[in-house]
Amino acid sequence: MTLHSRFSAFAALVITASLGVAVLATTGQFRTKDLSHATLEELEKKIVGSQDGQLWLAYGDKLMQTQHVDAAVKAYQKAITYQPDSIDARVNLGLALGQGKDPEAFFDYVSRLCVNYPKLADDLMKRPELASLQGHPRWATTAASARAQALD
Repeated sequence: MTLHSRFSAFAALVITASLGVAVLATTGQFRTKDLSHATLEELEKKIVGSQDGQLWLAYGDKLMQTQHVDAAVKAYQKAITYQPDSIDARVNLGLALGQGKDPEAFFDYVSRLCVNYPKLADDLMKRPELASLQGHPRWATTAASARAQALD
């Protein structure tokens, strides 16, 4: 193998790896920042004017840890606005809505999720954190719809 062909192979490898990291970073599957140790106050300062979906997701997570469910819902919605492909933000939004004061908001969200993310909607309906909603009149129909959409 000549020097030129080795260089071409190396260049192709570097480009492929870079593209892979870029895809992971833009879909939220590769987090470049570890914000798990940041305090709520630190995150509140960082989110001012921020359009960083990962930052809004971390802020929502911290709000959920401190039982500020309504504020977490808004943070997860911002995370999805700035990082639409973030599956973590979509799941956490569903969990927050399910633990919030308005169960109808949860069921409306899952119904919308069935359209573009049916498998995610089905998985969400199986989460143990949402067991308290299983007696709700819309539970059975929403779960059945999510399951049917996920199978299609």
